[in-house]
Amino acid sequence: MDDEDRWDLMGRDIRLRSTFLYCDFNQVISNAPKEEKQPLVDLANKLFQSIEELDYAVQIRSISLTHDRYDDAALVLKEVMTLMP
Repeated sequence: MDDEDRWDLMGRDIRLRSTFLYCDFNQVISNAPKEEKQPLVDLANKLFQSIEELDYAVQIRSISLTHDRYDDAALVLKEVMTLMP
């Protein structure tokens, strides 16, 4: 597998996982009590923004930017995990 294939595979993997996260987050928000919905929506927006930035870094094939965006997305995912029951 050459570098081009690896970048493409990474991009497809990010988009696929993002789709599943979106579906899961949608279920969590839908089932949350009314007072918890807005903080969850805000966190979901933050998460998906960081994933979009990561996807962009992969699309432009910037190793340093991909590492930075990955670290940012990982921090947001830690926030998500602390809020999940």
